Amino acid sequence: MRNNIYQLKEQSRLFVYFTFVVVLTSCNNLGKKGEWNLEYKAKFESDCKVEINSENEKSLLKLDSLTISKICDCVASKAEKEFAPLDMEEKNSQSQMKIISTDCARDILIENLNKN
Repeated sequence: MRNNIYQLKEQSRLFVYFTFVVVLTSCNNLGKKGEWNLEYKAKFESDCKVEINSENEKSLLKLDSLTISKICDCVASKAEKEFAPLDMEEKNSQSQMKIISTDCARDILIENLNKN
């Protein structure tokens, strides 16, 4: 279980970096805190899935596509409540995004374990 948590932390660090890249390359009028543009949110979730899938190939813990989708939906929903899209590039948002990513991954994985 500790290895799984370590891997999730590593994945969340990469996700945060990737999120910053997405924000910097995306277009204007992305929305505001609590009201992201639907296109931006969809792109955020899509990029999240790509990033997790990329890390999933190297990981000992293999995540199915439904689990990845749930994690990315959770991260996007929580990030939308906390940040305006362009605020996510600020330094103080990085630590909060790590927390959000780790919390979502942990919660979804625990939910999956409890189903079994």
